[in-house]
Amino acid sequence: MIIQINPPTTISYQIPADSRVSLAVYNLLGQLSFRKAPDTL
Repeated sequence: MIIQINPPTTISYQIPADSRVSLAVYNLLGQLSFRKAPDTL
């Protein structure tokens, strides 16, 4: 799966088996800037 947060930033990851996952990205101040809700991949 590929998630684009803004045009120059891309996060790619692979999970070897179906799993329930979520992704949170924080800025340098520790503030939540992006959250992908839990999904089964």
